[in-house]
Amino acid sequence: STHHALAYFIAAPLFNAYAYWVIEKARELGISRLYFVARNGQVFQQIVERICHSKSYEIECRYLYGSRAAWYPPSFGNFDDTTISMLLEKYRGRTVREILEDLGLGETETEVIMGFLSSRTKGADTSTSRADVSQLLKIIARSETVRIMEEHFYNARQTVFDYLKQQGFFESGKTAIVDIGWHLSTHQSLARICGDAEGASFYGFYFGIGRRHHEVDGESPFYCYYSDIDSRRHSWLFRLGAMQLLEEVFATADHGTTRGYTRRGARVEPVVSESGGHSNTVVLREIRSDILEFTDHLLATGMGDKIYLAGEDVLYQFERFYKY
Repeated sequence: STHHALAYFIAAPLFNAYAYWVIEKARELGISRLYFVARNGQVFQQIVERICHSKSYEIECRYLYGSRAAWYPPSFGNFDDTTISMLLEKYRGRTVREILEDLGLGETETEVIMGFLSSRTKGADTSTSRADVSQLLKIIARSETVRIMEEHFYNARQTVFDYLKQQGFFESGKTAIVDIGWHLSTHQSLARICGDAEGASFYGFYFGIGRRHHEVDGESPFYCYYSDIDSRRHSWLFRLGAMQLLEEVFATADHGTTRGYTRRGARVEPVVSESGGHSNTVVLREIRSDILEFTDHLLATGMGDKIYLAGEDVLYQFERFYKY
């Protein structure tokens, strides 16, 4: 059938090549633990675990619930001009209320801030112009309501930090996070959350990183399998259609997006959104199964060891499918 052919000839070679590259890079750098970031990291973890088990590689694989939505708000500290500039860049065309809600503020806190702004200027709840939103955010930064924002950032950061600690993220030994990549927004946010805590440095291994990526701390370096940073040859890969196909079809998970975290007794648990059934359809489950069957075939035949060297060839197959 069509989706089986899609899995065997496009997705499976592409993701297996990347997985073997991740393992080679981890062994080269002496990394003993890999954290696969939800959701797209799920399929990569399953492939890498199969390979490491078959070859007796001493690389531990763990799953880490995280996302841009879960890590971006906690990555802030002070609500100052630098933070405001970042928010204006990220939330273009959004109202202040929409920004506060996306940052995860509760309804009560949001209403207090919006009530304060509405008492001082017109259009606080409706304006989307950059100049107006900038002015409103600066009013927050220079008033007593800034305490609400900074307390929210602090509590959110502490919760994520405790989740990471619970997952062994700060234990001794080199670690790396593994994800699909694109713009390094989650890498940047995680680096800011970890700060200068002991054992907080980590590596990032990514399927693809575009040239318009975020700047990251040198203490948390990243590596990527595909990029258009030095050459535009792969620029098509970083367009919305190609990225969505990889994320939502080939690398979809069996659960929804990580929205945040909540404390349950002494533990911190991820808050995961409903997947809406999309990520659990029969076709997508079969594509995942075919990808892993391909992994087993490579291991059984000994053909996988150098597949990561064929990265350009397998990407070309995907390019032909995507474009034509």
